[in-house]
Amino acid sequence: MLGVARFAAARRRRNGTPLETWVFHKDRDAGFHDFAVPVKEAMAFYSEFIGPFSYEARQRAVQLGERRDGGRLGHLLQRPERDRDASVRWRNVIIHEIAHQWWGNAVTEKDWNDVWLSGGFATYFTLLFIEHAYGRDAFADGLRDLARR
Repeated sequence: MLGVARFAAARRRRNGTPLETWVFHKDRDAGFHDFAVPVKEAMAFYSEFIGPFSYEARQRAVQLGERRDGGRLGHLLQRPERDRDASVRWRNVIIHEIAHQWWGNAVTEKDWNDVWLSGGFATYFTLLFIEHAYGRDAFADGLRDLARR
């Protein structure tokens, strides 16, 4: 991916692993918080629960923006409006994408027909993190939401 914009970058380490976040300069305070908190917590949980992080550096989190025609680019990495539901969805997307660092990157399917496995593992481990961080009821709510969808 190539991103050209006025970005602000935050670099930090977690147990020796470099973590980078790139957000639009105008969104730096809220953007760094929106990325940094779930990334730090999810990295700590997965490193302890699954095993050490296998890579030299975590994939960088980059905020994406709007196309010239007003449509959205990369909605998964677009900061949410400041409402609770959007913030929870955003947090869960980040947690899910971090899980892919173990399921889908460190463990990869042999055949394209099995690609659903990395998404399935990442989804399940998102729920395990939610249970760890927010309790059994939040885990059960997540399972019900997946069943509804």
